[in-house]
Amino acid sequence: MAPAAPLTAGPTIGADLLHALPGALREHQATFETTGGLHAAGLFDTAGRMSLLREDVGRHNAVGKLIGALLLADARTVPKPSRSLSSSAVIPKKPTEPLAGFDRTDSS
Repeated sequence: MAPAAPLTAGPTIGADLLHALPGALREHQATFETTGGLHAAGLFDTAGRMSLLREDVGRHNAVGKLIGALLLADARTVPKPSRSLSSSAVIPKKPTEPLAGFDRTDSS
């Protein structure tokens, strides 16, 4: 299978918006309000409006749930440059590759 094509430049997210996303994510974490201990992953547009949120005790699981919800909703029709991911924790790139459309065929 051929490697995925390089990503083209996407939209720019300003520093103010980037700094505001964790707070916006936290405002929508209803389960965190009750338990005080869940990670979250949220899908935002370039204006900072959240369209989807998933929570879980594991940071990777929250991201996985978000990606799964996108796939179930046939989110591949959503233009990729119009969305960004914010998480309540630092996450490595591998769990987020499906959001960028990577077809992971190797084991690295």
